[in-house]
Amino acid sequence: MIAMDYPVTQRHPAGLFLPRAYVCYRAPEAIKIDGNLDEKAWRDAAWTEPFEDHQAPNAPAPWRLTRAAMLWDDEHVYFAARLQEENVWGTIAQRDAVIYHDNDFEVFLDVDGRGDNYYELELNALNTAWDMFHPREYHRRSCLESGYDVDGLRHAVRVQGTLNYHHDTDTGWTVEIAWPWRAFVAHRRCRAPIPPPAGQLLRVNFSRVQYPHDTSGPACAKVAGSRCEDWIWNSTNCAALHLPEAWGRVWFSDRVAGATPDDALDED
Repeated sequence: MIAMDYPVTQRHPAGLFLPRAYVCYRAPEAIKIDGNLDEKAWRDAAWTEPFEDHQAPNAPAPWRLTRAAMLWDDEHVYFAARLQEENVWGTIAQRDAVIYHDNDFEVFLDVDGRGDNYYELELNALNTAWDMFHPREYHRRSCLESGYDVDGLRHAVRVQGTLNYHHDTDTGWTVEIAWPWRAFVAHRRCRAPIPPPAGQLLRVNFSRVQYPHDTSGPACAKVAGSRCEDWIWNSTNCAALHLPEAWGRVWFSDRVAGATPDDALDED
């Protein structure tokens, strides 16, 4: 079981649809992108609630635990994730292939919170990336720019166990990402201040694609012809992931993670 005893953001009360909220604090120290989340910076960061099914509240809770965290500094916004998994596997090694044909972790990022011009990044356990840009979301005839590459993007994956070997029991895998602020400025599609000033809002969501496993062969793989499950931080309550207006709200604080909480932003 992955240790999850980290500060956690709070769930909104049940009832009306209210997206989850998260306060992103400054990194307390330099972050080395190596997939190791045991460093102080990530211990001090707030961690999200456990992911829920993308059809929540009309679907059972996921059967594996997933949480994410964010930090920032003047140069980057950082993402981290812990994914509980007893058999970690991956098959896709080509950049910009359709990574969600493997189990994966995904970041959705609407930097100026307007519901269009948003970014998506997918990573599998082999640390293979698919980064892309969406001028519009799917319901507005998205013209996905799959060939878009985030300038200066760094990412790493670490497996707590043995990759592509199902004759033992793994603990899971961790993901660490450094996304340069300058990439948004260079792309010239963002209409918000970069880096964000204290109190600025970004719309963010995280997703985990998970397939049922076949362990009958020489390596663990997904069951042939099976459909994946999508487990996400903030359910849109309608099974569609590409609805930026319904993603979680991330507020940026200029305070350092692990120091004094930013009460003005933490009181959801």
